[in-house]
Amino acid sequence: MRYCPVPCVARRRPLLLARLAALLMAMATAFPPPATATAEPEPAPAATATAALAPPREPVVRRAPATSSWTVTYSYKDASASAEGATPRSPGEQLQSMTVTKSGRTVWEQSLWTSGRRSEKWFLEGVQFQILPGSADMALVPRPDTNANDQSYFDYSDADFPELKGLSLQHYKGVQSHEGKPAYAFAWERGGESMTVLLSETQLPLLLTRKVGNHTITQTYAFAAGAPARLAVPERLRKLLQAHKRGLQALSRTPSPP
Repeated sequence: MRYCPVPCVARRRPLLLARLAALLMAMATAFPPPATATAEPEPAPAATATAALAPPREPVVRRAPATSSWTVTYSYKDASASAEGATPRSPGEQLQSMTVTKSGRTVWEQSLWTSGRRSEKWFLEGVQFQILPGSADMALVPRPDTNANDQSYFDYSDADFPELKGLSLQHYKGVQSHEGKPAYAFAWERGGESMTVLLSETQLPLLLTRKVGNHTITQTYAFAAGAPARLAVPERLRKLLQAHKRGLQALSRTPSPP
């Protein structure tokens, strides 16, 4: 074996290091490291078709916004008329739709009847006025002091949906789907009627079905988007209201002693 002094080793060190680096590079090329598996991203959970609703709260039927408008559409079905051999009876004039416009304490009802005739009701400062179907005359509707169940009078002072008066949590049946959205379902008996109701998430009415014997009435509610324009009270209505107030003042005056 040939002896190489220290100076000889120092001269050959760069050459040895170069050969060692080339050998390591060749080994890395010949034996590449195993590929690292890339984790697949987990798919996002599918969105549920309907969100869960919290239980409804009292008052079950909420007030509509102070400035709002909605339309109630009516449909009628008589099961006895579809029976074999039954003779259909003319139902007479029935309510086809009613549009309610609310502006603070002033409410305007516009009704369309199956005969094509129209009627109106105005509720202003707790007083009701109406224009009967086929008429242009506006008349005051007296408050029913003796018959609290008079369905022709409703002043909207503490509720917006008189047909749902008496609905409470004891009538709650759970959540149902209505047009792809969850809705609160209620059912109860009132005055000989079997009634079922669907309320929206905001606890406003969506659907009311009333059954009396063979007759079924379905009311569908549609609320207008956005707030309507402020109601312009007709001048003749203002005059009628002022005349009504003057009459009440005259009745309340204490007669002077003779």
